[in-house]
Amino acid sequence: MNQNLIARHFQRSQATYDTHAVVQKNMAETMVEVLASLNVKFSRVLELGCGVLTLTRPLLKHLQVKEIFLNDLWDPPRASLSWNGTVKTLVGDAEKIEWPKELDLVAANAVVQWFNSPLRVLNLAFQAVRPGGVLALGLFLPGTFDEFQTVTGKGLSYPTDSVWKETAHKVGWFFKQDQAIEKTLHFERPLDVLRHIQATGVGATEECVWTRSALAQFEKNYPRSQDQTCPLSYTAKVVLWQRE
Repeated sequence: MNQNLIARHFQRSQATYDTHAVVQKNMAETMVEVLASLNVKFSRVLELGCGVLTLTRPLLKHLQVKEIFLNDLWDPPRASLSWNGTVKTLVGDAEKIEWPKELDLVAANAVVQWFNSPLRVLNLAFQAVRPGGVLALGLFLPGTFDEFQTVTGKGLSYPTDSVWKETAHKVGWFFKQDQAIEKTLHFERPLDVLRHIQATGVGATEECVWTRSALAQFEKNYPRSQDQTCPLSYTAKVVLWQRE
């Protein structure tokens, strides 16, 4: 996975991400609701791939956080946070940088699919949290972007739910709870699907030049719903594990 390419795509989409990333925002809100229901103090938190702070803001609003480490491939916009706690930034590839230790919570929403090895987050987080610490992941699963991938043959490969749970168990995580999120967005035209993907930065698997003929083929082959709209499916899940 080309991390420089990913960074460029998401930096371009910063101004449009919050407006168009409706599924990712739903995942973030769900994650915070589930975390808040645990009635646990998450004083020391690491958030991976914080982006435009879609998860950060509700985390700090609804959880009792004293210190948060914000990670992304570029310097996060922490100046926009109206919060009195301690904010530290960790710029770089989360699979390569040194993580803080003795954390109460590691959280990552709609992020780990960009890892070269997504399942590796389970090991990295297990080493970083204290006993009793929690790992909260907002995951995309197989079925996400099915329509787009079928037409283009391009996209990410997502580990299955069972692979995540089996691997987490082997690492030593205790499963707490999860919540499935399935959403199909509908667009008027195939080109609107492409604009949505561009506006959320999620087309960063490779640098792609759309020629006129390629666009025409995409428009011709993209599936239609019964109402003639163009569907784009998201299959996601918010999962919480705890280190005993």
